[in-house]
Amino acid sequence: MKKLLGACLVLAVALFAFGALANAADNHHAMGASKTVTGEVVDLGCYMGHAAKGAGHKECAAKCVANGMPMGLLTTKGVLYVLTMNHDNADAYNKAKELAGGQAKVTGPISTRSQTRSIQVDAIEAM
Repeated sequence: MKKLLGACLVLAVALFAFGALANAADNHHAMGASKTVTGEVVDLGCYMGHAAKGAGHKECAAKCVANGMPMGLLTTKGVLYVLTMNHDNADAYNKAKELAGGQAKVTGPISTRSQTRSIQVDAIEAM
């Protein structure tokens, strides 16, 4: 009985340690070096809700972003980055709002948390 209890305790500790390591890996959030990514500035509500994007959605995207909808950058390969604001200088992020529905080149550090990619908007340029 003591051996069974000991084995269960060892198994529980191992599972706990494995779970903690997996959680730490999933929540890894190191801001990487600054990179440049190009794509369409999409409003995440319409894009995630019903795949709305492109020139035909530009007016709606601008309206949604102006009303506070979060933005993303959708690459031609289908990779989606949530756009985040540089807390020290929001100018480039605010310019991204004006480019909703259009193509842009965004420069900033990329990070990943819980399998969600983001790019901090340090610089943006219309394409």
